[in-house]
Amino acid sequence: MKKFSIILIAVFMLSICTGSVFAQKYAITNATIVTVTNGTIENGTLIMEDGKITRVGRNISAPSDAMVVDGRGKFVYPGMIDCYTGVGLSETAGIWQTSDQVGTGEFNTYFRASQAVNPASKMIGIMRYTGITTVIATPFTADGIIGGQEFLMNLEGWSTDEMTVIDPVGMQLNWPGYRTGGRRGGQGQESENAKDRTARLRKELDGLLEKTRMYIKAMEEYEAGTRQTPPAKDLEIEPMIPIVKKEIPFTINIGTPKKIKEVIEWVKEQDVKAVFAGNTDVYKMAEEYAESGIPMLYTEMFRMPSMNQPYDLYYSIPKVLYDAGVKFAFCEPGVSSVRNLPFKAGMAAAYGLPKDESLKGVTIYPAQFYGFDDILGSLEVGKMANVVVTDGDILEPKTHVLNMFINGKEVDLTQSEDYRLYEKFRSRPKKIKK
Repeated sequence: MKKFSIILIAVFMLSICTGSVFAQKYAITNATIVTVTNGTIENGTLIMEDGKITRVGRNISAPSDAMVVDGRGKFVYPGMIDCYTGVGLSETAGIWQTSDQVGTGEFNTYFRASQAVNPASKMIGIMRYTGITTVIATPFTADGIIGGQEFLMNLEGWSTDEMTVIDPVGMQLNWPGYRTGGRRGGQGQESENAKDRTARLRKELDGLLEKTRMYIKAMEEYEAGTRQTPPAKDLEIEPMIPIVKKEIPFTINIGTPKKIKEVIEWVKEQDVKAVFAGNTDVYKMAEEYAESGIPMLYTEMFRMPSMNQPYDLYYSIPKVLYDAGVKFAFCEPGVSSVRNLPFKAGMAAAYGLPKDESLKGVTIYPAQFYGFDDILGSLEVGKMANVVVTDGDILEPKTHVLNMFINGKEVDLTQSEDYRLYEKFRSRPKKIKK
């Protein structure tokens, strides 16, 4: 009996530390709940249980066994999503030894970002402090066109497995261009000229997609019994199967209007899903781009305009895209600057983009583009409980994140280097005037 009691106590303590044995219930009451997809609920209540949102609305009583957060004067939002970042893959910009984001090779279809992420990255705590709960970790290649498999992860957990939500969620692709980079972004010395290399890579990319279709057909014939042996396993082709089946999109880096038109035609020709990223000049052809129906990731909000461009060019582009009917989300491909994601959306609102569209650009739109809007991106019953409580508008720099829940578990927001430095220097002794 004594041994059983000791075991029971140990299990109970483990549940307190990890939250994995006995799930806790949380209730946020009397708050302004910004659902994103179903309007704003004044004086509302949100209930979380077993990692899910179970109730949201007005006149809801908190369960007797729930931990209650008084939301009077506070705002509740879905956790924000950055869908194009190196968080967890790279730690210190400029020191390549701390980065597992950029690889070598031309067709790295087999590279999985989930296998390179550092769950103890110091950057993760900094991201959470501005209301970001989820990211898509994106690998790149310096020498080729396919960087690897992107995956969706929550910014809380002891291990990558615990943090992973969907793996893979996309495939990163650099469209073959005239400029090439060497290892880790340096200037490569190519044995072939840039134009020939572009043509070769484009041909090999088309060939890879065709081989994948043949591979799928051979496998289907084997499973149907019309083929005696299965096709030989190919580690380069296997990761392309979800692309060909349109289960996940290519995230395609592209720039000039000429290249954008070229890639739009290629996407239609190959019949694949795509999300475009880094389109600095897309505003020059916004209406034409909108007709393609391809969503885009706007990364250039804080880009410095050239001397002959308006000072507010990149601030005003989101409004131009919105007016043209382009679907887009905000994202920050860097690492240390991902914390500025909400302020990118807020700046767009200051320069004409409707406020609700700005918020959708960091919540539900990223989820829709990559096909996980059934579990994240808004405050709805049945969705994962990634919830943020603030003392003001989440897109404003002066707003503080007061509480955060990821997968229904409360996160300790003080566990970040920035917060510790903030606490240290805010208590610095004042200079005594003589």
